[in-house]
Amino acid sequence: WDGWYDNYLGYMLQDWQRLSETNAPKRHNHLMVGPWDHECSADKLLRAGLIPVSEDAFGHRWDHFIAFFDHYLMELDNGFGKAGPVHYFTLGPDQWQDSEAWPPQDIDYQPWYLQSKGQLSSQLPDDEGVDRFIYDPDNPVNETLQMDCWALAGEMGDRRDIEARDDVLVYTSTVFDTAVELTGPVTAKLHVASSVTDTDFTVVLCDVFPDGRVNKIQDGILRTSYRDPDQVPQLMEPGQIYTLDIDMWATSYRIAEGHSIRVEISSSDFNRYDRNPNTGAPFGHSPTTIKAEQAVH
Repeated sequence: WDGWYDNYLGYMLQDWQRLSETNAPKRHNHLMVGPWDHECSADKLLRAGLIPVSEDAFGHRWDHFIAFFDHYLMELDNGFGKAGPVHYFTLGPDQWQDSEAWPPQDIDYQPWYLQSKGQLSSQLPDDEGVDRFIYDPDNPVNETLQMDCWALAGEMGDRRDIEARDDVLVYTSTVFDTAVELTGPVTAKLHVASSVTDTDFTVVLCDVFPDGRVNKIQDGILRTSYRDPDQVPQLMEPGQIYTLDIDMWATSYRIAEGHSIRVEISSSDFNRYDRNPNTGAPFGHSPTTIKAEQAVH
């Protein structure tokens, strides 16, 4: 079991996938993902970021655990798992759902595209330009500075101050005229170039409220030297365009009517993640830093 804002979520979902592929019978493998972080900080606040979560939703965790143990240790026919081995919480409607698999088998994967002038669209764009920003390791995005990153769901807040920075690119969709549920894995594919041989790129998927508030749905980060997981770390050629696949793990989150979705792109999230000094030196070996000119194509 895990939470949508736990630092281990992605690895737990990988473990679940491996167990599902190798263990039999599969219906004895159970997955539960709730509206919490590693320390379950949202329980007391009754919210995950800016999204209210009912006390019953948090208390349901213990009912689910007890039903599991009663079923497998006391051999009670209490119906545990009959609705599906995957039990997950959808933020927004405050609802627990069940599925036969993760990701759910009936989900509709949809691409969304970055466009010039800060637009985010489900339509494939025409030839677009390049957006640029400067990443200075001595002035990183410091959203998580002095934050308990294990209590992320309770620590997250309105992101408008972060988006006002010069080193954060922002792309926003049109307003949704009906509610849309986002459930399943999330991946960002970026085409980028940099003036340095090694740097980081961060991506945040957000929910934009009608009053302007911005709530984090999910995020991801990738160090460019690790862009190919099957190879040893490789430095970049400055100015050359590379494609980055950034795993943003997964979510189950309803975008309400009148809201928009937004994507933020930057190069740091300190101190949840260490700053990349941009020098290309091995991790922890660089006493100096270099500013990076970043380009998103």
